[in-house]
Amino acid sequence: MQRQPVVRPIPLLVLLTVGGVLVASSIPILFTPEQPSKSRPEQVARAEVFASIQG
Repeated sequence: MQRQPVVRPIPLLVLLTVGGVLVASSIPILFTPEQPSKSRPEQVARAEVFASIQG
């Protein structure tokens, strides 16, 4: 009688591959500064208003 492996190698390989891809794809997101999309137009609009008041 042969002993069955505790974990089958193919599903383990798939799990490690998918997990590695997810971790590797999330690393650049962690190191890039967050750029809020809504505050950008507000800052531009404020700068334009300020420039029109000044000049």
